[in-house]
Amino acid sequence: VPIEDNETRLHYVANVEGVSFALLVQELDPNLIHSVVWNLLRDMEKPFEYQGLTLDVDATAGIAFHPAHGNSSENLLRNAHIALEAAGSTNEKFAIYSPEIDPYNQRRISLLGELRNAIEQDGLLLYFQPQISLDTLQVSGAEVLIRWIHPEYGFIPPDEFIPLAERTGVIQPLTYWICRKAFEFKHSLSEQGFDISLSINISARNLQDPHFKDQVCQIAKTPT
Repeated sequence: VPIEDNETRLHYVANVEGVSFALLVQELDPNLIHSVVWNLLRDMEKPFEYQGLTLDVDATAGIAFHPAHGNSSENLLRNAHIALEAAGSTNEKFAIYSPEIDPYNQRRISLLGELRNAIEQDGLLLYFQPQISLDTLQVSGAEVLIRWIHPEYGFIPPDEFIPLAERTGVIQPLTYWICRKAFEFKHSLSEQGFDISLSINISARNLQDPHFKDQVCQIAKTPT
């Protein structure tokens, strides 16, 4: 549907799926994109009346530029949707597409397959960051941190491979691997007379699994 029609410009809005809409804006200065999107989202989030009720709308946007992010409507919509998902996962109001947030670019596809192998072959590392008791000034626990040293890419930061694991379902075996190795470490310390607590970061995706609690309890009982 054209939302503006004159001799110099055509802007279109289309319902692409459910409550998702695509907005085509032509001849827009990229330097103005932030102010344009903020104004658009602000207008969309104004309360409105429907059948006697006042309704609020929460709007999020994903942005892709032509031709930088695609030469076809399919690629532009795909990349705008990826940006939209990235904005939603970080609680931002909008995001602009970039290869770094694309879970399907070549590097990420490669890393995904190799991450699965790294989990199966113990190719990941755990670091334990000490937690000090303010009362005794002694080590009372540790936070478990995962690290990945890739044979080709070197150090892969967790903020790159953890979101990738969350989007693709690999987060479950990854979290179980972390728990297993962490409990093995704790068991080893206990045998040496050291009893400390461990803090393990858990993804919200893990908590959506109804069997997650039972699996972790089982790993804690028999970590090796």
